Amino acid sequence: MASTSAATSSTARSQLPAANTPHRNIERRHHHAGLATAHGERLNQSVWSPANASSSASAYRRCLSHLVAHLESQIAPIELKEAIPEDDEFDELSICNAMAELGYQAQRLALAPKDVDPRLLPCLFIPDGDTTRPSVIVALEHGPSGLVYTVLDGLTGVTEQREAGAAFEEKSGTVFFFKKRVQTESAAEKQYRADTNLTWFGTVFSRFTPIVWQLIAISVILNIVALATPLFVMVVYDRVISTRTTDTLPMLLMGAGLALALELWLRMQRSHITSWLAARVHYIVGTEVFKRLFEIPPALLQQASLTAQISRIRSFESVRDFFSGPIFASTLEAPSAVISVIALLFFSIKLALVPLGALLAITALFFVLRHYVSTAIKLAATEASITQRFIAEALQ
Repeated sequence: MASTSAATSSTARSQLPAANTPHRNIERRHHHAGLATAHGERLNQSVWSPANASSSASAYRRCLSHLVAHLESQIAPIELKEAIPEDDEFDELSICNAMAELGYQAQRLALAPKDVDPRLLPCLFIPDGDTTRPSVIVALEHGPSGLVYTVLDGLTGVTEQREAGAAFEEKSGTVFFFKKRVQTESAAEKQYRADTNLTWFGTVFSRFTPIVWQLIAISVILNIVALATPLFVMVVYDRVISTRTTDTLPMLLMGAGLALALELWLRMQRSHITSWLAARVHYIVGTEVFKRLFEIPPALLQQASLTAQISRIRSFESVRDFFSGPIFASTLEAPSAVISVIALLFFSIKLALVPLGALLAITALFFVLRHYVSTAIKLAATEASITQRFIAEALQ
């Protein structure tokens, strides 16, 4: 990918304006860049308070302000403030979320500045090994002595010209490009859902597929580590109590303690990721629902009562309850049954047949009752919506 990007960027560089471009065009570009830089600094001062933020958070916030100023020259501070996520730590993920709210799609690539395509500027650049010093590559153009980068240092807020061939050009890091979404992408999204047979929520949730795989991996490791407790009890009975010697007991206690500490840490990490996933999906679904409501003609909205609309919106709370409740946790614990049966096979095949038979019986029961459970869930959701509508009408 890096070689392809390098070839593309070299082709694009050959299309850059030559050094003998009329001075009027060069002055016009510099004038627009200066206005955008000044606008970005005004946004940075208007949106955030410099008193209560770390140097790293201030650097990322300044980069976001200047990125938005160069991409949206007419944006007001209140529009940027409404798009900023309420995160405890402001980093590159916060910038991507804010740009997504403004209608931009982020693309992340591991590139050096020399491999960046000038047609994709401005972009966010985070050097490897120094994530506290992000910068914005504003432009790349011909200067009197060759190619010149216009770079904003997020930590100092200084915009400077850096010539090609310097250490900055060879520095490896992560580059974030931002592309404005167009209206035709909604049609492409509908076509994608039609081709993949995914619902709208399935398409939204597919964005978090890597996070779900991380949760599954953590659950598998957690179930393997959880086997340390019964194995510890077995070894104590076989090597300590039966032989009446305590030579191996300290090492066994140390290993069991490490296993318990690792299990506790994994459970805390899984709980943290699950909570973040539930909050993020709930936020995205809620904002998308309101966007769709604003796109509906007023004549159609007036056909449904206010309480009916409120009950429909509140029904999406079940999405958050699913991820933060026991159902999602039980789904993640499903691999534990297979791991436990495999562990039992090493000790006794006949003994493993008991949980294996129970697992097969539960699976068969699931497929038999699947239709009835699905119908019951739909009826419960409908009745819950009617209940919420009644409560809203009663308290109105």
